Amino acid sequence: MLGLGFLFSFASPAHAQDVLDVATFRVTATPDREDTPSLGRDPTGELIVFSTEPEAGGPSDIQYRRIDADGTPSGQTLTVPEIPTLSGSSSDDRRNDTDDGRVVFIAYDEPPSGRVAFFDLAEPDREPRVLAEASALFESRISGDFVIWHQANDVDSEVRLFQLSTASVRTLASATCTVAV
Repeated sequence: MLGLGFLFSFASPAHAQDVLDVATFRVTATPDREDTPSLGRDPTGELIVFSTEPEAGGPSDIQYRRIDADGTPSGQTLTVPEIPTLSGSSSDDRRNDTDDGRVVFIAYDEPPSGRVAFFDLAEPDREPRVLAEASALFESRISGDFVIWHQANDVDSEVRLFQLSTASVRTLASATCTVAV
């Protein structure tokens, strides 16, 4: 079964009225389920980054593909290298955000291990860099030199900020959870 893929529409005014001429291009076409698309840019041009999950089950991957200025797909779909896992199996990678040719994502290993990872598309032969580990990770985002995410465990929840240039991390907000027994 062929995955749905992502379609992007590029509109231009057709008349003085509110009518638009729209060109639609299929950017991705894999046999897997595709989700979490994000548009990005690096020195080479525009690109789309997305996650794929095999229809038959199994770990997901992060893929990317270049698009021309008018949205036409160009080149092949490429895959972000996997992070070596603690168990030796494939990690289940979920793309979360793209900025300036860099991707941050959460890679899940055997429970309860999750890792926030960073990958620079300008260095496709390097492994992604692990920024943090926690039992529960959510919503990693990147902007410029900073990566932010939410992490939690049985007793607390934190919003963390990682500065790429200094490899420093700090907690921006935290809360302690109490459980009544």
